[in-house]
Formats: sequence, structure tokens, C-alpha cells
Amino acid sequence: MSDVLNNNETMAAEQDTTTEKQDTTNQVQKTAPAVTGPDPNYAITGEDLFNAVHGRQLEMVLNAAAQPKNVPVINNKFKPVPGIACDYFQNDWMQDLAAFRSGANIYTGFNTMDQQQSLYPGLYTLGAISSLGKTSFVYQIADNIAAAGTPVLYFSTEQSRLELFSKSISRRINQQAANDTTYNRYTAIQIRRGEADGTKELTEQIAAYTAAVGNRMIVIECGFDMTVEDLMVMIDAYMEKTGLTPVVVVDYLQNLTPSYVNGRLITDTRVSMDHIVHSLKTYQKDHNMVMITICSLNRQNYLLPVDFESFKESGGIEYTADVVWGLELAIMTEDKFERFTETYKDAKGNPKEKSRETTTSERRTMVKNEKNKDVRSVKLVVLKNRFGKSSYSLDFKYKPAYDTFEPQPAYWPGYMTSAGISKEDYEKAQREKQEKIEKDSSVINED
Repeated sequence: MSDVLNNNETMAAEQDTTTEKQDTTNQVQKTAPAVTGPDPNYAITGEDLFNAVHGRQLEMVLNAAAQPKNVPVINNKFKPVPGIACDYFQNDWMQDLAAFRSGANIYTGFNTMDQQQSLYPGLYTLGAISSLGKTSFVYQIADNIAAAGTPVLYFSTEQSRLELFSKSISRRINQQAANDTTYNRYTAIQIRRGEADGTKELTEQIAAYTAAVGNRMIVIECGFDMTVEDLMVMIDAYMEKTGLTPVVVVDYLQNLTPSYVNGRLITDTRVSMDHIVHSLKTYQKDHNMVMITICSLNRQNYLLPVDFESFKESGGIEYTADVVWGLELAIMTEDKFERFTETYKDAKGNPKEKSRETTTSERRTMVKNEKNKDVRSVKLVVLKNRFGKSSYSLDFKYKPAYDTFEPQPAYWPGYMTSAGISKEDYEKAQREKQEKIEKDSSVINED
């Protein structure tokens, strides 16, 4: 591995991570680095860019970084870092503030989320039931981050580069088709089958996507035999090669294989998950990076609104993570999911209503029906947030055919027109909605 990395010393030495400017009020501004090659006089070609986007430029160094499996890992004990108040404020305070504020310029690309908070350096986790779009949601965020100028290492344990990159292109084609009636829509599976080959849609959107993300979007296929130690070694290799600190995505936690600690394989599932989660948090903190993990939820909670109980089989992630998100079908928060109202007639033939709790079978049917819809109403529930407001939810429309999530604004402040809604249209829709409510109310009063 050292030989491979030494061959890239020039790139590691010359490439800057970010340019930080500090004004008189100590506010740190971060600007994205220019995309450069191994030396400042080398211009990246179209072929280089294509290879970089598809993760092949780093394939050799990342493969060399991967350690043989099942190698004993030394369990280094945590070394406390003392912080005497007077010394800390004199020597480290400003440096730590600058490092923390550097994350203020990393955004999810979902406007309603970004209005709530930026992605500060920390460990984020997203949980959801199966087939609700966990990967599509986080991968769309990853694409947005890369397009905005920050490199992303996306560790995928289940889906291949072909599957994920075809999701990117399908999403872009779908978004363009919403504004261009000449555009045909293609799903990711149609693209992989060749049904879009030679079309202007595929040609244009591959060009637009590669131009947007450059060499910053790197998908790493992991398989099911990667340990958390393997993953960290590969991140180290990337940072040593490029000099950049990436946003790291782990998709997903339960698929990482158990590690050897002090020569012994961790066989207990819960202990293994604790080791993985604590290792990732320690690594994230040491490198002051944004790390996003995806995890599956407790099966016993599949028919319940997402809460901390749902994460019980995820290695204490709810305690260790800085931010805990949950995705759920919007119907699971509606009254009809909990209680069912029946209409019947009494002995005199008068219509009556009675309410009862829904059965497990009825809830399962409602969830199944929602999952079968072409457009699903989904809520992002924020259960924990060390960087701002917690216990809030955001609405999204999920289009599984095109792997696309669209934020649904509940209010206007700062809402961006990139979502396809102008301020005027939004205010008009709000007025019409209020007028309808008032009209319906007047009809009821007249009756």
C-alpha cells in the first residue's frame, strides 16, 4: 500500500482541502477547492473525469488499502484529552471554532432540511423500514453534496456502482422532464437494460451529471466482508492521496462484518454493532468530518411510527450519533392508522359512528397499499439533533420509479425556486386553500 501511495505523493502534497478566510468577526468562510490533477500544470481530461466519477481513478489505491480479512485488531484504549479552561481558551478555542464552523457550508440540497440546519461535522444516522427509500434518500443527498463542491466517499454494501450511478441519471432525467415536455422519462432499471441507449436524455444527463459532481462522487462497492477497520483504512488512503476530508456515507451498518479485537472475533451481534458504531464515531471525531450512516430498524417496530425504540438493534446508535433521522410513511402518523371509524345504523335506522383501534392486519394492509403507490407521502422525523432543533418532521414526496425525493414546503422562508415552486405560486396556493376552508366552513354553518 505504501508504494501505491508514494506514487501519488505529488497529488497529496499539492492539492488543498479548502481555502478558509477569517474576517474581523472571526467568521470562517469556506470555498470549494478547484479540481486539479496530480500537479498544478496538469489539466484533467474528459476521460479522467469519467473515470473519477465512476470511482476508477482511486480503485488501485483503495484496493491496496483494503486489509486482509479477519486480521486481529489491537484494541487501543481511549486516551483522554485534558482541557484546562484557561489554556483551552488561549490556545485551542479559535481553532476548534473554525473546524466546527467549516461544516456550515455543507448542505443536503433539500431546501426544507437546509433551512433547519447545516451538516456540521458529526455522526448522522438514518433509519427506516425496508423498501422505503433509505438508500435513495441518502444517495440523493450525497449527489447534492458532491455537486456543491465537497467530495463524498459512498460505501455501498448492497448496490453496485452501476445501480447507484444509474439512479443518479434516472433522477436527473425525471427532474428535467418535469420542465421539458420533449423529455422522455427512464427508470434506473430501464437505463441498465439499455432502453435509453443512444437517446438525448441519457447523453445529456450523463454529461450534466459528470460536469456537476466532477471527481468528487466516489462509490465504493464493499460486499459483505468489509470490517469497520477496512473502511477506515480506505478513508485514510483517500485523504492521504488527495489531501481532502470527504463526507463519508456508510450504506449500511448492519452489513459490515464483525471485527477481530485482541485476537478474538466478536460473535455477539449487539457487541459487534456497538464496536462498529463507537469506532465510526471516534474516527469521525478525530478527523472532524461529516459521516452519514444508514441502518435498518427493529422488525417489531415496522408497523409503528419511528422512534428510539426502532433503533434498539443498531448498537446504541441513538446514544452515540449526533443526529438521528427516521423515515416513515406519512400515513403512520395519521389518526386512521391508529383508529378506525365505522358507520352503522341504530335500531331506529339512524346513522351512527363508532371508533375502534385498527388491527395489525389493517395496518399491514395500509402500509402495503402506500408502498404500492407511484408517489408516496413520506415524513423525515428528527429524533435527536445536537446541532439545533430536535423533535420535528419534514414532508417529502418519494417517487421510487425515479429514485427521487422532493421536499414539500410547509412554510415559505427562504424556500428556493429549484424545487420548482415560485413564491407567487406558493402564496396563491395558500390563499386558495384558505378560501376553500372558509367556504366549506360557511356551508356547514348554514346547514
